[in-house]
Amino acid sequence: MTKLNNKSSNAVVSERVNEIVKMLYRFATRRVVLQYATKNEWKLSSRAVDSLIQKANKIIEMENQVDRKQEFYKIKASYQDLLLQAYRDERYNDLRLLLKDYCEFLGMNSLNINIRSELSAVEKRLIDYMQPEDIDDLAKQIKE
Repeated sequence: MTKLNNKSSNAVVSERVNEIVKMLYRFATRRVVLQYATKNEWKLSSRAVDSLIQKANKIIEMENQVDRKQEFYKIKASYQDLLLQAYRDERYNDLRLLLKDYCEFLGMNSLNINIRSELSAVEKRLIDYMQPEDIDDLAKQIKE
């Protein structure tokens, strides 16, 4: 006498997980997913459904991960464009504020660094056109 295997195939499990992913994207609760699983005759225990929900949550997490390095460089490029535009338009107050904000974005506020050695050529050129007291204020803020 052979024992029947009640285990679902990988294809069936993947299909169920994908259905749960769709439900979770529509803000379905665990209770709703459990009801759905019983209505579709999946014949699963609540523990098995929880396992599928966990797999679905991992898929959602992976789909929503942002390439942090790529986003960092996009934001950095945006700051540099804004800085250059402020300089070209001779909006020195905006330039000073943007530089402070840019340094904060780079995490330079809390570091004790030589400001000139850590900046790109464009940033160095922009600082060359700042007034000395603005550079001193910026350097003090960076060192704090």
